[in-house]
Amino acid sequence: MKKQVLHLNLILSILFTGVLVFTGCASEETDSYSAERESSAYFSFNGNANDLSEVENDGLVSGATPISDRNNVEQQAYQFDGVDDQIKGTWNQPFSSELTMTAWFQSPGGGKGNPRIVEMSDTSGHYQHSSAIAYGRDGSLRAWTACAITGKRIASVDYSQINYNDNQWHHVVYTYDGSYGKLYVDGELKIISNLETCSDLYDGETFVIGSYYPNTNHTFLGKIDDVKIYDRFMTAEEIGIIFSSQMSIQSVEAGLDVSISPEEIE
Repeated sequence: MKKQVLHLNLILSILFTGVLVFTGCASEETDSYSAERESSAYFSFNGNANDLSEVENDGLVSGATPISDRNNVEQQAYQFDGVDDQIKGTWNQPFSSELTMTAWFQSPGGGKGNPRIVEMSDTSGHYQHSSAIAYGRDGSLRAWTACAITGKRIASVDYSQINYNDNQWHHVVYTYDGSYGKLYVDGELKIISNLETCSDLYDGETFVIGSYYPNTNHTFLGKIDDVKIYDRFMTAEEIGIIFSSQMSIQSVEAGLDVSISPEEIE
């Protein structure tokens, strides 16, 4: 009788644990799905440049090659040669007074011109009408957005206290709340722009990853993955949670314990 009770308790324990694991997995999948659908653009790079958001404006790959991502999973990121590789496309995404752009990148430095990690603009693709995260060839980071009312670039940030040319993966976020632009790297706030308000940012009609839309004068050297664009501002808490959750996935997969002004560049 005692053995039967023990066996019954063991079976119940296994079943209960299975329910918890299943529930947890379902929750993670739901959260991931919600994040994808909430974004205005989401390029996960699962062997292609398809947009997983509801907008579904896929990118056209030119030269860039699929490569392993930060979790060492093959064909889950793209390699850019710093010469003429790019992923670009057109879309029709309106923006009001807020936006957020995020990406993972890895680079040894270099590239050409003023390399872009991700940039979106009007039909011209012109840098004065764009929102972008740019990468200095020395490993510094720059970001900005542009106001359709004034026709000018605003809320620019230029961060060079740390150079991210260590050939390691880093998570970068630029977010604008209608007044200030903020740059986060690896979950930490690095710099805040001057106060520059705008109630109508340029809409997203073109986008480019790893290069400049009108030409290949500003090409990125290295890997880029998980590019997302949102039509809203993100809080420090949200950004920290996103970075921590993605780093947790990376740690499990790896088996680990858990000086140029942006206004002056093209």
